[in-house]
Amino acid sequence: MLVIDKKIKEIYSRNYIKEIKIHNRMKAKMIIGWLLMLCFGTAQSQNLEEIIARHIEARGCAKNWAQVENIKISGRYVAFSEEKDFWTQKGSDGSLYSEFWMGKFKVTEAFDGTSGWTIDPWHDFSFPRLMNKAEVNALLQKSELATPFFHLEKEGIQSQLLSNENVDGVECFVIKLTRSNGFEETWYLRTDNYLEYKCKSQWVDFAQQMSAESFYEDFRTINGLVIPFYEERNYGQRNNMQKISTVEFNIPFDKQKLQMPKSPEMQKLAFLKGQWEVKAEAWVARRNKWYPVDQTTSQIAFNGNNMIEENIPLTVDYVQPMVQQFSFHKSTQKYRMTQYNDFNSETELFTGQFEGAALVMDKYYLPSPIAPAYMERTVFTPVSDNEFKVEIKTSTDQGAKWDDSLKLTYIRAVK
Repeated sequence: MLVIDKKIKEIYSRNYIKEIKIHNRMKAKMIIGWLLMLCFGTAQSQNLEEIIARHIEARGCAKNWAQVENIKISGRYVAFSEEKDFWTQKGSDGSLYSEFWMGKFKVTEAFDGTSGWTIDPWHDFSFPRLMNKAEVNALLQKSELATPFFHLEKEGIQSQLLSNENVDGVECFVIKLTRSNGFEETWYLRTDNYLEYKCKSQWVDFAQQMSAESFYEDFRTINGLVIPFYEERNYGQRNNMQKISTVEFNIPFDKQKLQMPKSPEMQKLAFLKGQWEVKAEAWVARRNKWYPVDQTTSQIAFNGNNMIEENIPLTVDYVQPMVQQFSFHKSTQKYRMTQYNDFNSETELFTGQFEGAALVMDKYYLPSPIAPAYMERTVFTPVSDNEFKVEIKTSTDQGAKWDDSLKLTYIRAVK
């Protein structure tokens, strides 16, 4: 028994030692694997940083681009197989204003770095409109002075180095960028000079998001800054080309152009804007005389791009806080005014047009076989840059004769 026990112990001992050796070898392999992964990750990170640094240097270096407050480029733009002039001005704050032709229609784009508007007749209307998220993302790309690699950290853009690719016979580093808005871009930087060769991103066509490929060529050095004078973009069935002929730095940039323009019809009502001291007078027919009834204030401003709103507390026997909103109805080619009276919680609708310099607005009545026995008209007449008057008239004979009722004189308040 003792011999057998001893033999068994020797077998167990050998197996135990063998297991320890196997465990140690596995542990060593795991440690080596971790070290390799760590080294590879560190090397990849260093490579990414180096590639980006060399790209920035190849584009003229961050120090030189930091001196650029704005840049204006002009040249020829090709779209819908037609080549016409274009010009674009960009600011270091991400702003952009551009005028170019998409075939037979001239397109205007403006961007303040956050939101933008456009006038694009291809959408079957000629008035300006706000851009949607896909269009804003395209403007973020257009508004770059150089490339997004110059401000990755500032804009919260994440970068990832992918495997190199050969594109059209050009060996490229491939870097994926994810902007803070969630949109992704894949940039292809040449391995021989670190300049961008291609970019895949989300673009827009007729306000619809779609994928695009952009190509950059003909790099030239202007004032120490390297700029691609040729850019071609393919998206959907479109193929656009931008050929730069002139580059100007730090010239006056009229930021007023970034504001969405009002419609011509609403610009005619601009005389209403401001803070006003208002004198109210009531007409007493039996005495044939105006009598003062209130002295109040009014605030009138654009609320929205093409709507004007007035807030005025008016006392005629009772305090009547009024909110009036002015707009233009394109289908009927008439102005509309809604008048909300907080005294009785009622809203009235007025419609009308300019008659000479005066805006004449008549109270709207629902269609009826019986003509209204009482009608009301409000007339707005500019007097000067600092004064206008409002006349409220009534009629009891279907508008054959209008009688004075109330007169408001607006004098611009002294700041």
